[in-house]
Amino acid sequence: MVFDRGIPDCVAYASVLGADPAPSTRAAEVYRYHREVFVLEPWEGIYTVDDERTVSFAETLRFHEALVEAYERAGYVLVEVPRDLIENRVRFVRDAIER
Repeated sequence: MVFDRGIPDCVAYASVLGADPAPSTRAAEVYRYHREVFVLEPWEGIYTVDDERTVSFAETLRFHEALVEAYERAGYVLVEVPRDLIENRVRFVRDAIER
């Protein structure tokens, strides 16, 4: 099973928004996912702002840094999905899951 978001995301959101991340940090210690977590670095070349995605690329980078920190602090191993064609990215994730 693959999840798009996890509890450490709540830690990152709280940190970026100036809220207390402690409840989410405690939850992240109890409710665990697979040890390895896929991470896709923000890619300015394909990033767009629209009605749903309203934050700037700079803000996205800041949030990404908070995500990485939250997952690392929670003890996960981050696996960076390389920038590539969608088909190649899918293959990379599938290959990693199947090993």
